[in-house]
Amino acid sequence: ERRWLRFPCHFRPDLDDCAPPTAVAAKDFLGPLPRARLPLSRIRFALLHGRLEVEEVEAAFTGSLVALCRMEGVAPPASEGTAAEIRTCDLGESVPRSLALAFVHSFDLARGEVSVILSAADAAEPSRLAEVAVVARGEVAWEPYSVR
Repeated sequence: ERRWLRFPCHFRPDLDDCAPPTAVAAKDFLGPLPRARLPLSRIRFALLHGRLEVEEVEAAFTGSLVALCRMEGVAPPASEGTAAEIRTCDLGESVPRSLALAFVHSFDLARGEVSVILSAADAAEPSRLAEVAVVARGEVAWEPYSVR
């Protein structure tokens, strides 16, 4: 039951994972964490299982935990383009290498960027962010606790 704590503790190692769970507002939990902006021209978005349509990316990724990955055959362009185009890729049988975990905060299509929140440890190695070619997320199962 406590295995879900591995994600909050990755981002906030200052939390006591043995303490009883308590509610914390997202702004209080994520507020002190470092942020990064990834240019849309350098990355692609993918689901670990299944296909992803370009029109679904912003809704499917905003507010989600994702893996920032490097993957054989999918390299960031040598130079950043000017288009704020969202691109996807199909992972198929490929195995991306996770460089960092991140929380997707927002998309800024006018600037051509996606804003992510990182752990302090991941933000301390900015060279890894330059290697990111794929932003991948897994399946999300949602079960409501009550129906009104």
